[in-house]
Amino acid sequence: MALAHSFSWPKWPTALSLRSCDSVPLTAKLPLLTLLSAPLWFRRINWDIKRLERFRESQLRKVVSSAYQNVPAYRDLMDEARVLPEDVRSFEDLGRLPLIDKTFFRSRPLDDLCSKTGLGELMARRTSGSTGVPLLFVHSRRNRWKRIIVDLRANLHLGLRARDIHLVVASPEAQKRGRNVLQRFGFFRREYVSADESTEAIAERIEALNPHLLQCYPSHLLLLAEIVGRRRLTNLRRIISAGEVLTDEARARMEEGFGAVVTNYYGLKELGMIAWECLERKGMHINWDLYH
Repeated sequence: MALAHSFSWPKWPTALSLRSCDSVPLTAKLPLLTLLSAPLWFRRINWDIKRLERFRESQLRKVVSSAYQNVPAYRDLMDEARVLPEDVRSFEDLGRLPLIDKTFFRSRPLDDLCSKTGLGELMARRTSGSTGVPLLFVHSRRNRWKRIIVDLRANLHLGLRARDIHLVVASPEAQKRGRNVLQRFGFFRREYVSADESTEAIAERIEALNPHLLQCYPSHLLLLAEIVGRRRLTNLRRIISAGEVLTDEARARMEEGFGAVVTNYYGLKELGMIAWECLERKGMHINWDLYH
């Protein structure tokens, strides 16, 4: 499925030059290195299927090799199954790897699940516990930046502009995130409101910020559409529904109330965004360069 429209590349701040931070440790450079690779991440969306498949298989081999060499828990698991990294060359070989579930992660010490390659400071987070028990997981600063870039490339296709305000109604822990380097330069401002607040309090915050892009759970959006309405949000152009099932009936009610187009995101807290709708809304674009 083709994307609904193309977008213009944002003008990256000139202060992001690595020449000015040669003395900074590598772990501090990683976010900048990831950010400077953003144009390549954006272009992957338009790769043809053959090029994408070659890239995906090369990444698969790197991931399996890195997991075996650097993560004790994965190495033990593969040794027990008598599988070596060179045995997994394509997606057809994934059946050689043993299946694991959340019980496996809960049963191993955290040190056994983390890479030994010096990724720098790791950030611990928990899932919402929708399956019954929350899962503790960690990810690196570099991984966080990759998530930011993946979110950004989808949002740009939805019409997000560099100086727009993106307001996210999410779990309370999301409010603890500081501003990234782009936001400190005044680009792609993102604000957070706790979903635990009352509907009236959330509505007041939305009205005060008057965002251009609003991201929220559909259950909240249905209530907010009645309270806030289109007359009070003069900047609002797009709404992203995420975290719960979005029905056609709910989408229609939201669009009627807000007067803005509603699109859908699908993702996991452990992995980030997996798939997203463009403005054609004829299905979801899967981030094939990241997931299988």
